[in-house]
Amino acid sequence: MDFSQRLRELRKERGLTQEELAKELELAKSSISMYENGKRKPSFEVLEMFADFFNVNLDTLYGASPISKDSFKCTPEEETMIKKFRRLTPTGKQSVLAILDIQYEAVAPKVKNDEVI
Repeated sequence: MDFSQRLRELRKERGLTQEELAKELELAKSSISMYENGKRKPSFEVLEMFADFFNVNLDTLYGASPISKDSFKCTPEEETMIKKFRRLTPTGKQSVLAILDIQYEAVAPKVKNDEVI
């Protein structure tokens, strides 16, 4: 599997369109399309953005290593929250994290080893 196929696989696994992925990474939709069709090679910086976004290493991104099935999976609701969080200003992110900390501390004594409640 090469980079273009892996990029398409990762994007679809996340349930994103080319346009949504482009918006998330602040790239042009046409760039995503060209990467996926093998008509353009991304710069190293763009490769790093993809790897960070999909939480994979560069070997996995290039298709040299399989996608780990043990990787952390989000529910659609969690992915929506993450997308919204990423679009917030730094102040907005701080506010959300403060509220999250308060809510977590309220249930933390009842939860062992960060299990899902």
